[in-house]
Amino acid sequence: MADPIAADAVWDTASYRIAEMYWLLEAKRLNELALIQPESEEFKRSAARYQAANEALYGKPDKEITANVYGEIFAQIDAKALHPTAQVLYDELLDGTIVYIGSEPVHVPGARGKSNGRLPADIKEKVRVFGEVIEEDFADSRLLLEEYWNEVVISRAEELGEKPGYTIHDMEILFSAVHQLRDPENKAHISVVIHPDSSQLAWDTPSMSVRIGENRAPITSIDDMFAKVIHESEIHAGKARAGLQTELPILGTGVYTDANDGERADYLTHEEGIASLAEIAVDSSFSKWKPLHISRYLAGATAYQGMDFRQSFEVNWRARVLMTVKSGEPLNDSIINKEKRQAYISVTRIYRGTPTHLAGGPVLTFNKDLAYLPGKLEALNFLDRVGDDKDEIRRSLRAKIDPNNPRQYELMRRYEKV
Repeated sequence: MADPIAADAVWDTASYRIAEMYWLLEAKRLNELALIQPESEEFKRSAARYQAANEALYGKPDKEITANVYGEIFAQIDAKALHPTAQVLYDELLDGTIVYIGSEPVHVPGARGKSNGRLPADIKEKVRVFGEVIEEDFADSRLLLEEYWNEVVISRAEELGEKPGYTIHDMEILFSAVHQLRDPENKAHISVVIHPDSSQLAWDTPSMSVRIGENRAPITSIDDMFAKVIHESEIHAGKARAGLQTELPILGTGVYTDANDGERADYLTHEEGIASLAEIAVDSSFSKWKPLHISRYLAGATAYQGMDFRQSFEVNWRARVLMTVKSGEPLNDSIINKEKRQAYISVTRIYRGTPTHLAGGPVLTFNKDLAYLPGKLEALNFLDRVGDDKDEIRRSLRAKIDPNNPRQYELMRRYEKV
C-alpha cells in the first residue's frame, strides 16, 4: 500500500484478528484439558497462556476504576435511609457473609476498604450535545418507531388485551427498515437476524448483522426502542456502513493500531462506550449510574480479587439490590429475584467459555465485556474534549475508530467521505 499509515493499520488490524484466533484455539485446548486432566501441568500451562492472551486482547480490571465502582455503589447506598431488611444486605456486602450450597459453606468476602472516589457525576449534562446530534440526525428513525407503535403495537395490544411492546419480530422489521433508510441498496451487506437460543440484542461484526435473541423480552416503550436502534443500528452498524464506503475497508470492520501511553489500540472500547452513552443521552429517566452500567465490571473485578463464580454472584446481586431499592423501601422477593437474574447474567458473561465446573484453580475469565464501563468513561472524555462541536461528534460516527487515538483519527480524516 502506498500510504504507510494505512498499511501499518491494516497490518495491525489483521494481526489482532489472528491473535484472537490463537486465543480461541487456546480456549478450546483449555476446556478439553479441564475435562480430562485438570490437575496436570499441561492444563496449568494452557490456563496461563489463555489468561495472558485474554488480557493482551481485552485488558483486565483497572485498580482505580474498580475503586471508583465500589465508591459509586456505597455512595448511592449511603445517600438512602435503609429499611432494616436492606440494612442486613448492606452489612453483608460491607463485611462479608457465609452462604450455603446444601450443607457446604461458601465464604463471601466483604467490600470494606475497597472503595475510593466514585464515577463521574453530571453525566446527563456531559451527553447533552451528543443527544442533540442524535435527535437531529436520526429523527426519521424515531418517527418510524412512533408510527409503528401507534399503528401496529397499540392496535395489537388492544385486540389481544395485553401490555403493548415491540416483539422480536417487530424488532426485526424495524431494524431492517432503519437500515433501508440508510443503505437502500444494502451496499454494506448488513443483515438483521433472529438468533436462536439467545436473549441478547447485539451487533455482530463477523457476520455484519444485528442479532435479535429469540428469547428476548419485548421492548415496552418507544424511547427504549429508539435507544436500542441508535446503539445497534445507527452507531455499530452505522459506523460499518460509513467506513465501508471509503477506500479503506478496515474503517468499516474495525481498526487496531499502535497506541501511546494512555491511549487504546482498539476501536471497540470507545465504540461500545459511545453507543452506551447514546442510550443515556436519549433516556429521559437517567439521573445517575445504574446497576447495569457497573455490573459486568464488578463481576470482572471480583474475579481478579480471587472470587469464584458463586462468590462474585453473591457480591453482585447484593450491590445491585442496594443500588435499586428506594430510601426506606422494604425488600421483597420481586426486587431481589430481578437483580439476582441480572447479576447472574453479568457474572456469566465474565466467566463464559471457561471451565467453571472446577473448584479452586487459577482465575480464568473472558474480559471482553470489561470494555463497557471504561468505554463510557473514555467516550465521556471525548465528549468533554469536543464540547459543543457537533461536527466532530458526527465525524467520530463515520468509522470504526477510537477518536482519542491520534493514529486512528488521522486515518479516518484521510479516508472519510463527507
